[in-house]
Amino acid sequence: MTDAKLLDRYDELSDAAMLASAGDDRAAERAAEEAFNVFADANPRAFELWRDRYRAKIGLPTVEWKAEVIADASGEWVGNALTFTTREEAEAYARDLFSRWTLVREWRVVEVTR
Repeated sequence: MTDAKLLDRYDELSDAAMLASAGDDRAAERAAEEAFNVFADANPRAFELWRDRYRAKIGLPTVEWKAEVIADASGEWVGNALTFTTREEAEAYARDLFSRWTLVREWRVVEVTR
């Protein structure tokens, strides 16, 4: 199934979940995500695209996660343009970076809202 067809199908599922949740947006989002798990396994990128579109549809900000490090004596937190859809993915990236870069003193994961 193409990304576009998956998105359309998932929109149908999420709309049904939203109606079933009686206006509770967070409950609707959870129900919709649970319904989509079978599709997410088959095509994770489609799920990421849908999640951003759905959050915008119901007025929630899009949340992503970003790794930052302190890698010099300045004590400043710095990061690159990479963002992750889950905190766990960002933490795994930060730990990997910490293990490879000898100058990294500390690492953290921060929430980025678009």
